Amino acid sequence: FIGYQARDIRHFHACANGARRYTCEPRFETPPRSSDIRSRKVLFQNFRFVTLSHRLVAAAGEPGSYPVSTASMFLPSNADLTDYCTAVFNSAVANCWFKMRDVSRTIKLGLVRCLPIQLTVDAVPLVTALAKECSGLRDTLHRNVAKCTVAKEDHILRKSCPVVFAEIRRVEQTLDELLLEVY
Repeated sequence: FIGYQARDIRHFHACANGARRYTCEPRFETPPRSSDIRSRKVLFQNFRFVTLSHRLVAAAGEPGSYPVSTASMFLPSNADLTDYCTAVFNSAVANCWFKMRDVSRTIKLGLVRCLPIQLTVDAVPLVTALAKECSGLRDTLHRNVAKCTVAKEDHILRKSCPVVFAEIRRVEQTLDELLLEVY
């Protein structure tokens, strides 16, 4: 499987450039369940500095991926909700919710599990579509930028691909407004 660490996870994008391939070699104290590797999941960073503007950063993890080291995962009860949950995790609503409850550097899975996920019949398809659009735009950016570190990502992307970067910001703003209405 491809192992993603926190540094490989961006908003709506799990960057395979720095990710590492794991084989059957015994590297884990508790081996990951094959069903978790085979399923779609939400990958998120579990280590973030409190001074960063976004405390939760997540991306949809495709089958064949698994979080390692400084990353964690959330398995929605329905795999069709993976993109929706990714959008919720990356939203301003979730960011505020998490900041009010935890000021440490680690993102605790137990606290993430308590994040209320509101599902409304009208919002789910629209939020899912916007999340997939964000993911596609992020993929486009990362294909066009040779090396993109987290610390300089916005600066590099804004300079290298201003049109796509502006479109990402527009879609993320739309998502935030929509999820604010849902909550």
